[in-house]
Amino acid sequence: TNICQAELLVDGEVMDRKEFGIGGSWLWRVFGPFWDSKTGFTNSVDFDREYLPEARITPDLPICGDAIPYHRQFIFATPVDAFTTAELFECRGPLVTYLLQYIDSPEERDNWLMVGNSSSFKLWLNRKLEMQDDTRHALMPFDNCKTVRMKKGINKLLVKLVRYGDEMRFSFGVRNVERTSWHSSRWTTDIAVVPPLEGRGLG
Repeated sequence: TNICQAELLVDGEVMDRKEFGIGGSWLWRVFGPFWDSKTGFTNSVDFDREYLPEARITPDLPICGDAIPYHRQFIFATPVDAFTTAELFECRGPLVTYLLQYIDSPEERDNWLMVGNSSSFKLWLNRKLEMQDDTRHALMPFDNCKTVRMKKGINKLLVKLVRYGDEMRFSFGVRNVERTSWHSSRWTTDIAVVPPLEGRGLG
């Protein structure tokens, strides 16, 4: 959250005062890329294979191991809700990557999670698998929508992206639960992204 304050002064007297927020970037800790190398020339990926200990991924997770393809960790900041896997990695072909994020909610409540995906994904909230879609199609920002319960304070969000070709588009957003449909509900504006940095003791 980026809170700003503005005052209207006339001859030194405050005539009006407003407080408002400016949307910040989504911050993700990225793990990857991963794939299965069956020959020296082609790669493949498996929707159900755990390339990392999925629900147990934390910012402090050391990545090392036998027969794991080239991989790294870094922070990815996107000022908009949608991005492509090409923005994460320059490599082409099938790959799997994990995105980790922590969301600070001011209260316990239900929210709509809005996911757009042109390829397969899984999403965990507080270590519970909430959404998954193993299909490929044109991206729409409401490809997958689900009401989930966020707890007050820090909520752990983990996404697994599975790209089968050279490109995958993904988008993520959160809406209030105001009506029976997300169509008539407004975007949530009072949550904050906690930077998923190392050493914060986040689970």
